[in-house]
Amino acid sequence: MLPSLALPIFLTLPTASAQSPAKGSTVLVSPFQAKTRAASSTATSLTMQVQQALSEVGGLGVTAVDSLPPVSEMRAATYAATCPPGQFVGCAFVLGDAGEVSVTVAAAVETVAGRHRVEVHIIDMDRSEDVLAFDADFDAGDEAGFATALARLVSAVVRGEAGLKQDIRAKVDPTANERAERERTVANAQLDALSREIGGSSDVTGLEKRQITREKLSLEAMAEGLDAEGSKPWERLDMTVNEYVRYHNSGLSLPEWRKRAAGRRLQVIIRGAIGYGRGPFNGQYYALQARAADNLEVVETYAFQTANAGNGVGWEATGAFGITPTLEVGLRVGGASGRFELQSWSLTEGQDGRVPDPLQTGNSVWHVGPQALVALMPTSSVRPVVGGEFDYWKGTGVDSHVDQLDPDLPRFKAPWLLSVGGRVGVEARMGNNLDLFLHVPISVIVAGKEVARSHEGSGYLAPLEQPPALAPFGAAIQVGVQTRFLGGKQARPKETFDEPI
Repeated sequence: MLPSLALPIFLTLPTASAQSPAKGSTVLVSPFQAKTRAASSTATSLTMQVQQALSEVGGLGVTAVDSLPPVSEMRAATYAATCPPGQFVGCAFVLGDAGEVSVTVAAAVETVAGRHRVEVHIIDMDRSEDVLAFDADFDAGDEAGFATALARLVSAVVRGEAGLKQDIRAKVDPTANERAERERTVANAQLDALSREIGGSSDVTGLEKRQITREKLSLEAMAEGLDAEGSKPWERLDMTVNEYVRYHNSGLSLPEWRKRAAGRRLQVIIRGAIGYGRGPFNGQYYALQARAADNLEVVETYAFQTANAGNGVGWEATGAFGITPTLEVGLRVGGASGRFELQSWSLTEGQDGRVPDPLQTGNSVWHVGPQALVALMPTSSVRPVVGGEFDYWKGTGVDSHVDQLDPDLPRFKAPWLLSVGGRVGVEARMGNNLDLFLHVPISVIVAGKEVARSHEGSGYLAPLEQPPALAPFGAAIQVGVQTRFLGGKQARPKETFDEPI
């Protein structure tokens, strides 16, 4: 005697323009998902019973999950077991696509007060559509009867009814509306027949398409799974709950996610940038001589050379190596353009000399130093970055700007400085190994020899011109590109091949 089943059905059947599966009469029963802890054993048992019932239906081939090729670099059975709660339809579609079957059966089971409720979906793989969906309620112990009834319904959906096979699988033509109405009639006839066997069903109320989509997952949706027994999907993939939610919602395949999650670890990074900012980019040389009135001999000389703050265009090149998925250490070298000011003249004792206008030429400075950079959110296409750095700066001396200088005037070595700084910014992924970035570096001078001076003689030059103080702070904005090579793979857990699904 067949069990008494109540089937409130929400049914979506193909329109006349649709076509039935063209890959052959093969069916995959995706492992049923348990909605509650109490339904775990029932879900496993029903999966096997439906597979068995389908294998007894003539003309159908049943594909086992264990025979499917790997999905996202893991066994198909493991993929099914790690399917997020509520996402069983999408996971079943992925499995069916991997097995190249005609139809995939997906279901979720819950057990309440000794009764089972099964949400069933029959998926047409060729059209990526959920063509038949319904809920079935039955008592514990009626699993075999339910499996037999479901197998007959799957067979009807796959093969169609005798004499109407071509109508169900017809292409678009001028009689599409008539064919759609015929299909509705056929569907009602099928369900009426099924009703007589399994205890009742509702009428067909609509014919519409439903595409299989991957829904977003939230931490709230995972809350029930935290208390469930057995290994969790995120545990099987060696992820935290938060990471698993981000992976699922990213839309990335597992191999691509793992590649991104490995981030900078063991990667070689080459970076180039240009920018505009303020720093120790300028220089100045000042020299003044006093000569005796009677013989014009030099009796006093005062001079200084200094590095000054200024605005300019700069460039940087960086080579770095990834230590962790987010941390890299490297060496930077760069330069910046600025302005150099030269002013030198002499005064004769007892006379007022004209102060000449300073000569201005271009200036350039370079810097080199280590850097540590952290790029957060390695799996994201847009990543914030923060870092710290140390720089040695070298400017230019007066000899680099004039070909001839009075041999009596003092020469000085080029100024040098030490600075510490940091930067913030953002990176945008442009490809597997190419990123665009925007950085805002800041720095402060902490040591160095920015001023050199000389004073010989006394009594004639007063007051003495004092060199300007160097502003210690600098900042810039930079844009550039970076390439990343090599790199290690994210550590992966070993799959448990003998674990029941």
